[in-house]
Amino acid sequence: MRSDAPLPGAAGLLAQAPHGEKRPMGQNAPPHTSEPLSAPTKFATARPLLGCASMNAASRLFTAALLVSPMLLVAACGSDPPKPQTANNAGAAPTSTSADSNKSASSASSKNDDPGKSAVSIDPAIIKACGISADAAHFDYDSSRVRTEDDRTLGAVATCFSSGPLKGRQLRLIGHADPRGDSEYNVVLGQARADAISRYVNSKGLSKAQTASTSRGAMDATGTDDAGWSRDRRVDLMLGQ
Repeated sequence: MRSDAPLPGAAGLLAQAPHGEKRPMGQNAPPHTSEPLSAPTKFATARPLLGCASMNAASRLFTAALLVSPMLLVAACGSDPPKPQTANNAGAAPTSTSADSNKSASSASSKNDDPGKSAVSIDPAIIKACGISADAAHFDYDSSRVRTEDDRTLGAVATCFSSGPLKGRQLRLIGHADPRGDSEYNVVLGQARADAISRYVNSKGLSKAQTASTSRGAMDATGTDDAGWSRDRRVDLMLGQ
């Protein structure tokens, strides 16, 4: 069945109040105003949004800094900066030290450190008193291979002090070394040389009480080459009290 009644107008519909309050049909809603929001209201709405964005950006920057800082610290501590090359150390050849020189000198000296080998020099006073030839006053002694003439000379000295013109006198034996090597070692080496000659004259009949061996090491050394060093390695037989 068709109804020709007119549709209700917009005024008959329910009107929505600004705060959700429903009004009965037929009751007019308060007039709508299109007044814009005031400036403070706009800023109050925008500030929270801007604050959140700033906080998010700051948080990302802080997190990135925490991740990067340990890597920078490890890189800084893990390697030392290269030392600059100066003109003094660039391509410089190694130089020998005084310790190396002393070691070389000691090695060269050690070849002639056999205390059984030495030159023998007899005091002119002994030569004269014992009637020993002047030609025999100086000779090279080798305890492992005593030559006949050297044996004869040392035997004459032993006899002279034990029962000859120098009976009762003391025979002093002073050992020497060449200047190579340290001073303490040279003193020990000189003493060993003097003791070697002392043992030999004792074996020829001279009492140990009449012999006194000492060392002066390299204190009297004058040699600068092999010939001079050979003369420095000697034992002096001196007339004692």
